[in-house]
Amino acid sequence: MLKWLASGLMIAALPGYAPVTVQDAGDGVAMAATQTAQQAIAAIEARSGGRLGVMVLRADGTPVVQHRGDERFAMCSAFKLPLAALVLAEVDAGRMAADQTLVFERANMAGYSPSMTPLLQGDVGHTTVIVAAKASVMTSDNTAANLLLMTLDGDPLFNDGPIAFTQGMQAWGDMATRIDRYETALNENRAGDPRDTTTPVAMASTLRGIFYGDRLSAVSRARLRAWTIATTTGSARVRAGLPTGWVAGDKTGTCANAGQPNPQFNDIGWIETPAGGRYIFVVMLDRPTVAYDDAQAVLADVARAMVPLLP
Repeated sequence: MLKWLASGLMIAALPGYAPVTVQDAGDGVAMAATQTAQQAIAAIEARSGGRLGVMVLRADGTPVVQHRGDERFAMCSAFKLPLAALVLAEVDAGRMAADQTLVFERANMAGYSPSMTPLLQGDVGHTTVIVAAKASVMTSDNTAANLLLMTLDGDPLFNDGPIAFTQGMQAWGDMATRIDRYETALNENRAGDPRDTTTPVAMASTLRGIFYGDRLSAVSRARLRAWTIATTTGSARVRAGLPTGWVAGDKTGTCANAGQPNPQFNDIGWIETPAGGRYIFVVMLDRPTVAYDDAQAVLADVARAMVPLLP
C-alpha cells in the first residue's frame, strides 16, 4: 500500500466483502456519508457477481475512497491512456516528434482499428505519432496502440514495446502497472496472471501525475484532457453516474464481453466539479456475471455512490 494510504481508516464493508479504505472524514456527517458510500460499493460488487476495484484521489494526492485498491486487475484497453501520456512526454522532451511517420501493414493490423483502417492505401498505411496517440485514446484503436508501443522502444532490431511501457511507468514511480504483450493478446485476463495488469491505487497515482502533476507540459496535458473529454466509449460507465454540469474525461477498457471467458470492464480518468473539486478515478470490474449493459451500469452506479464524497 502506498505510504499516503497508511493513515487511512479501515471500516468493515458488508459481511463477506473486502473492506474499503477511506480518508478519515473528521466529523460525523462526513463519516456517515463515507460509510454509506462504502456500503453501496460493496453492495454493487455483490450484485455484479464479479470483483470490483475502486480508487478515487483528490488532485493533491489525498485518497477519497478505495475498494480492493491494492489488488491486481487486467488493464484491457485502459492502458492506452498512460501509453498516450508516455508518448506525449517523449514529444515534450524532444526524443520523439509529434509528426514522426509511422508505417503499418494490413497484415499486421490488430483487430479493432477504426482510425487506422481508413489510412490504408492498398496493403500499407501511414500515420503520425500524434494521430496514433489521439486514436489510441479516443477510438481505442488497437493498431495505433501497437504502433506507439513499438515506437516507444525505438529499436527496430530488438523491439519490445511492452517493456518500454513498463519501464516508463517505473520511471514515473509506478512499480505495479505493467504491459507484457501487444494488442490483442493483452486482453486475455487469465485468473491470477500478473501480466498486463495494474492496481487501482497505482493507476490512480499515475493518472494524478499526468493530469494534475508535472508529467506533461501544459500543452500536452491540455491535448490529453481534450481527447479524454471527447472520448465516447465511456458514456455508459462512470460518466453516466455523474451529475449534469460536472466535467470528466476517461478511457475505457473491455477484456471480452459478458458471457465470454474472462470479461472485464474498466473506466479510468478524471472528474472536476462546479465547486472546484478535482479528482482522479479508477473503476475496474473483473468477471461480472451480468450482461454487457448491466456491467457498464455497475460502473455508473459506483460513480453515483462516490458523488456525495466529491464536493
